[in-house]
Amino acid sequence: MSAAADFIRSSAFRWGLVGLLVLGAAVLLIRSLGPTGERATVVELMSDVTIRDAETGDTWTMARGVMEQELFIRAHRDELDADVGFTNPNTGKRTGFPKDWDELIERIRLEVEESKPGGGR
Repeated sequence: MSAAADFIRSSAFRWGLVGLLVLGAAVLLIRSLGPTGERATVVELMSDVTIRDAETGDTWTMARGVMEQELFIRAHRDELDADVGFTNPNTGKRTGFPKDWDELIERIRLEVEESKPGGGR
């Protein structure tokens, strides 16, 4: 039993314990900084999306959350039309589309349909 007590009192044991504590703290820090779950969604919705005008080729950016909010509002008003894009700030025409427009429109339609009473069935 004396050998175990000597090992616990040794500097090797203490440095090993400190190393484990530092490693554990580093893992916790890395996990807390990386976006996961709801934070990942918030980060994604805050990211900018490039919108390109189909007529003029102009480009501008819009926060993904703002873009999706407008599309959800259109969908709830039954005004979601794949041929009607976002308003070009230079021309005032609704001819701006993001790269993933078709997939985005389809996803919004499905989510709105599923959110209605009895939706998705």
